[in-house]
Amino acid sequence: MHFSRFDLAKEAWDFLASQYTSADLAHQYQLVSTLNRLRQESGQSIDEFHSQVSYYWGLLAVYEPKWHCQEDQTLFTAYRDKLRLTQFLMALRDDFEPTRASILNRQPLPSLETALSELISEETRRLSITSQ
Repeated sequence: MHFSRFDLAKEAWDFLASQYTSADLAHQYQLVSTLNRLRQESGQSIDEFHSQVSYYWGLLAVYEPKWHCQEDQTLFTAYRDKLRLTQFLMALRDDFEPTRASILNRQPLPSLETALSELISEETRRLSITSQ
């Protein structure tokens, strides 16, 4: 493969991404389906589960539109982040229901990072109680 035809590294990178990225609807369907079936398993930490879910979010990010307008990009990012928070909370074990309800009833909704921090704190608190 010859890259001399590209003036910028970004052009070469974009070309490679278009050649080696599976951008078909069937692949996207498979990823979304897998993501929607994920559930936090017994014994799986919040951090481990978040890593698992984030892997699929990263694969799906390839399909997100490229925005030309910063305002549209900002709106989409806010929508996507809210969707990710909802997906993550829905897939948690039932024993996190009180924390999940607390997070979902806040206005405005916290960021995923803030929610993760709170969930990890709750998980740590529970582990310290059971180890006593």
